[in-house]
Amino acid sequence: MRMATRTIALRISLYVFIVLIGMLAGFFVVFAFLFTDSASNLDYYVVRPAGAFLIYMFLGLAFGVLTPSKPLLPAILLGIPAVLVLGLIALGDLRLLFSYLIASFGSATLGAFLGARLWNRRKRRAV
Repeated sequence: MRMATRTIALRISLYVFIVLIGMLAGFFVVFAFLFTDSASNLDYYVVRPAGAFLIYMFLGLAFGVLTPSKPLLPAILLGIPAVLVLGLIALGDLRLLFSYLIASFGSATLGAFLGARLWNRRKRRAV
């Protein structure tokens, strides 16, 4: 019984940590990308969301390895703060909102599923 409560407490603390990392990524990645000067629309609508895509994919991959049984939950927890930042700032520009929505949720989900798959493959090789 005591081991189960420790496991639940560890899992909850991991999810809180994921939300905190998502808040940091949402602020520093999305907020910084939105408010830096850009030379063209291509840079603003394609290059910067691609950078956010790579960062969120790496974070999703890392947390997918840590939670291989439920890879969708860390992806959602990583993406929610970015969507909140975007909802407060860029609601009038739907192209920008859509590109960062795909960059945050899509890449975090893809990374989390790849991380869970890598973990499961590694686990099968060890047995």
